[in-house]
Amino acid sequence: MLEECIPIDKLRLESKNCAITARVSRLWDVYSFKDTKDLMSTDMVLIDKEGSYIHASIKGNFAHLFQNRIAEGSVYYVKIFSVVPNKAQYRVVGDNKLMIQFCPSTVVRSLSEDFLGIPTSALGEVYILTDVVGVVCCEGEVTNKNSRGNSVPSLILELHDLRDVKVRVTLWGGSVDNYMKQKSLVEDRIIVGVFTSTLVKKYMNNAVLSSTTATKIYLDPDIDEVVALKNKSSSSPRGHIIQPLIIEKQELDTHAVLSNLKTIGEILEITKTNFKDGTLLFCVATIYDIHNNNGWYYNSCGCKGMIKAYGQSFWCKKCNKTVNDAIPRFRIEFGVQDATDSTKFIVFDDVAEKMIGQSAISIYDMQEKLEESEASVGEVPAIIANLIGQRFVFRVKLTDYNRTAYSQSFTANKVLEESFLEPTRNEEINVPTVLLETTDDGPSKRRHLRIQERFI
Repeated sequence: MLEECIPIDKLRLESKNCAITARVSRLWDVYSFKDTKDLMSTDMVLIDKEGSYIHASIKGNFAHLFQNRIAEGSVYYVKIFSVVPNKAQYRVVGDNKLMIQFCPSTVVRSLSEDFLGIPTSALGEVYILTDVVGVVCCEGEVTNKNSRGNSVPSLILELHDLRDVKVRVTLWGGSVDNYMKQKSLVEDRIIVGVFTSTLVKKYMNNAVLSSTTATKIYLDPDIDEVVALKNKSSSSPRGHIIQPLIIEKQELDTHAVLSNLKTIGEILEITKTNFKDGTLLFCVATIYDIHNNNGWYYNSCGCKGMIKAYGQSFWCKKCNKTVNDAIPRFRIEFGVQDATDSTKFIVFDDVAEKMIGQSAISIYDMQEKLEESEASVGEVPAIIANLIGQRFVFRVKLTDYNRTAYSQSFTANKVLEESFLEPTRNEEINVPTVLLETTDDGPSKRRHLRIQERFI
């Protein structure tokens, strides 16, 4: 259960151990002017149901813990943070004398927007357009696709930024011709592009961009961001070579998932039948707890097998040998529930890493540092605890263990976002049309354009 939250306008400097529920209305990264690779902080503006705003900031040295946990426009339960005086100059929220600072142990849990009544700046169906800059590292082939009965050329590019975060951009119609003409002038050099007024979409659980009728493209403009990207790419032996784009195919078919979709109650009933060992079922469930009796990781050998202490070293039964260095890998026991029942789903290394966005060894190292300075020994790391309250589609495997187990648990060997089950859209592709007044002045030298500004 979530603790009672207080309104943002009731926060005070002396506020301790309180919680708020708020929407992230704006999200961005702040870099050092001296070193564009130096992330100083990740910042956001939070708004609650009373309409009160506050500036929140995450220091750069642990901002990666929240990189894949916070998204602009979403609603969150936030607990364990510091309330500090707002900046004297260059305030993000000018009429609030206070701001919030996250810490590594800050709890951030995603909430459903149902009945929360938290306002958003978007009224109705409004397109939010984004400008991005990045090195063109991969390029697909120009193909023609059907749009409203017309054949329209399209081209998919993959960009990367200073932190090697990648995002794909699909160009349509005139944007394809514009890009190809400009590219011909810089064919043998590193290509860095600025793409304006792109539409943010989602494909296979990843953020992607799509050009609109308002999109303008500038290859190699003379701005600081482009210079920084070119300098970084020039130091890479293959930095100037554009690789062919590999288009991933959807691994799972939505209809196949739906045909094997069961509730927790139905899965528990199936365990009482003569089911086939290895049966795979899908289940939409909410994580309500993380069972930590067995920890959140296990020590492993290079073969990924579990190892046990053996004198001053470890013993790997699978490899039948001693191991000197243990590698931590995820083994997380989730307490999950739906409207019918509750049970335990266990996820292992690769699956857990995709859910969390961090490797087990990186979290282990971070947790060791925290335990040296704080009373957090044995606690579940905050970045894992932040999964509580989130709903996923789990693919679970039934084994012989489930025939006789007194307390049932299931291994989830794949986890998908709930949006995977959204109704299949019309196959016809609609190129976004956005009516905006645009100029040919080019990108402003003072404007900071970054791929992950809207793709956390």
